[in-house]
Amino acid sequence: MTAYVVTTRWEARTSSSTAEQQVREVPGVRIRSSSNPHCITVEASEFAAAEIQRRFGSVLLVEPEISARLDKSN
Repeated sequence: MTAYVVTTRWEARTSSSTAEQQVREVPGVRIRSSSNPHCITVEASEFAAAEIQRRFGSVLLVEPEISARLDKSN
């Protein structure tokens, strides 16, 4: 499973639903971090991430999480 960052689009933040509430409707998604209701980190298959985008693309952005890794071999 891949980590994704899911955020509520700025123009959609007036909605009563949060990113976390909407993502919970998609099977196969595990919420890793949800300290901000409009920006969460999830673990999901590519299929589940695509399903989030299909269902909620007008209000949510789904991007792969970028993590900094130090190369200790140098």
